[in-house]
Amino acid sequence: MAIDDLMKHEKNKSDAIAQSLLNSLEPQVLRILKMPAKSGDELRASSEIAEFHKDVLKQLGGLSIVKVKLYNMDGIAVFSTEASQIGEDKSQNPGVISAKQGEIANQLTRRDTFNAFEGTIEDVDIFASYIPIRFNGKMRGVFEIYDNVTSLIDKIKNRQITHGITVMLIMGVMFVFLFLVVRHADRIIKRQYAEQKTLADFLHENESKLSTITTVAADAIVMIDENGKITYWNPAAEKILGFTADEAVGKDMPLLIIPHRYREMHSKAFSRFVETGRLLKLRKTYEASALKKDGLEIPVELSISGVRVKDRCYSVGIIRDITERKGLEAQLFQSQKMEAIGVLAGGIAHDFNNILTAIIGYAGVTQMKMKEDDPLRHNIEQVIASAERAATLTHGLLAFSRKQVTNPLPVNLNDLINKEGKLLSRIIGEDIELKTAFSEEALVVLADSGQLEQVFMNLATNARDAMPDGGRLIIETDKVEIDEKYIKVHGYGKPGMYAVASVSDSGAGMDEGTRQKIFEPFFTTKESGRGTGLGLSIVYGIIKQHNGYINCYSEPGKGTTFKIYLPLTEAEVAEMKPVEPAALLKGTETILLAEDEEAVRKLAKTVLEEFGYKVIEAVDGEDAAAKFMENKDSIDLFFADVVMPKMSGKEVYEMIKKIRPGIKILLTSGYPADFIHKEEIMEKELDFIAKPLSPTALLKKVREALDKKNG
Repeated sequence: MAIDDLMKHEKNKSDAIAQSLLNSLEPQVLRILKMPAKSGDELRASSEIAEFHKDVLKQLGGLSIVKVKLYNMDGIAVFSTEASQIGEDKSQNPGVISAKQGEIANQLTRRDTFNAFEGTIEDVDIFASYIPIRFNGKMRGVFEIYDNVTSLIDKIKNRQITHGITVMLIMGVMFVFLFLVVRHADRIIKRQYAEQKTLADFLHENESKLSTITTVAADAIVMIDENGKITYWNPAAEKILGFTADEAVGKDMPLLIIPHRYREMHSKAFSRFVETGRLLKLRKTYEASALKKDGLEIPVELSISGVRVKDRCYSVGIIRDITERKGLEAQLFQSQKMEAIGVLAGGIAHDFNNILTAIIGYAGVTQMKMKEDDPLRHNIEQVIASAERAATLTHGLLAFSRKQVTNPLPVNLNDLINKEGKLLSRIIGEDIELKTAFSEEALVVLADSGQLEQVFMNLATNARDAMPDGGRLIIETDKVEIDEKYIKVHGYGKPGMYAVASVSDSGAGMDEGTRQKIFEPFFTTKESGRGTGLGLSIVYGIIKQHNGYINCYSEPGKGTTFKIYLPLTEAEVAEMKPVEPAALLKGTETILLAEDEEAVRKLAKTVLEEFGYKVIEAVDGEDAAAKFMENKDSIDLFFADVVMPKMSGKEVYEMIKKIRPGIKILLTSGYPADFIHKEEIMEKELDFIAKPLSPTALLKKVREALDKKNG
């Protein structure tokens, strides 16, 4: 058997052993390869490793194998039959590199000593094989298997010695065979040359593969020497940072791409690496900033490794541009911030509305009883006006938090804007020209017309304030499709067809810092007394509540454009019938009033009794249920707060309607729409009035509920 035959035999043998280990110990191999990064001590202490060690020895019993190692895809020895080698980093080992690329690598060496399963052995020939591990067609790791081939090598050597003696005898006896000996030597030289050429081809192939990988990589790969000079600059580095390889190679890397404020820190870390050969950030990924050729600073993700080649230190950095990811993170943060403010705004609405109900109610009752010429009437009117402004503020907060009660119906966006045109013209004044350009086809959206009118009124008001010397306001509509490509570019949206309304003014515009804050509640650039800072917050909330999107484009001196996206619907536009105002009528019916807020309850009782109604009070849900059972035959209307202690207004209604199916009901609440399940109330066609309550609105709604015919 020649050396070549031995190599082939051992290669096949090692491959067969590796496959045998995989077939019998596959689950354990997979678990060990998937273990999170740990130190060698932690791996050696693992019971999983200890159990696997026993199973490997059992599988290899009777064979000439003297050591087995297992590497993960990072080149870390996660297992070795020689425990002290567990945790070693062999990522730069040529055999490991070849195996990770899917090729079996082999090496035959002579060792003076070798640590085998059963102890140290001396003067041995060792055949090492690096074998790729694949599962389901995917590379998972590398086996390194050591085989003791000393006996086989000795046989080959003995055979070669015998052959040499025979040749010498033949040469001594028959010099005529010299020609044959020379020819035999020539064959040996050719074979050695062929082996050397094969090795050279192998090295060239590996170099070619490495070059291809770095060339096609999407991330920038930069190598610098111990002087900080760039020695390698791949095509991705050219694309991301703007410098060509000719411009970068040989240049001082810190001066080229590191922002000035980080250069001193880099210099200290790099000097430490050159002195010790170690990097603090070795094999870690962290975020940093990089300078492009045009001077623009971009956020990057950086991974650094240190290597030593022929006693020279090199640092290799892999740089990934994360500008797009940072933009998406900023959008997410802004969205979460707006949502948090919305939750806070919705949470205070209930208490505000109860307080305002008492203020508006009692002031309204007092006003009703005052004569027209009463000198205190003006004071009461100011109290009511201030309270109503506070109610408007609360409604604005609810609109921003997207928890305002809505009544969405199919509406043509073009018609809505067209009908509102005259009002918008009055808002912006004669100095500002209003132009509209509508889509030729109808743009039907599911919306609350009143709230959308509020959106365009608020935007028109803002445009007017931005053009104190006059200008132009343009409102345009169109249809647009939001697809996956659009979402990727803009960072928001849900796929589908949308109506888009653009509201553009020729005003002063705004800078980027202002533009980023315009939708936040109470943010305003107007002087004190000229705005609450809620106008655009309300716009934002209404559009979000309609499952839409709003964007603002603006630059100082170039005007501002708001773009509103609303999902289109295939439903037909609902025919709007004029609603006649309910007459303010007195009554004699009996009303069961359930309200846990004493001030609101006393007010409602006072107003209703003032207009002839008989009122039975209940302080919570359980009290309401008990009062109903006592007076079930005489009660004409159940008027209750939706949210009360012990039992809610809806729960009491569900109970009493089983006893009196035809009883009339009127519900009220100061909580946001989602908290009281407004959709459920509307689906059941129950009458509802939102707090704060004014005496006039309360009397009208009570009369409507009592006069309503049972369906």
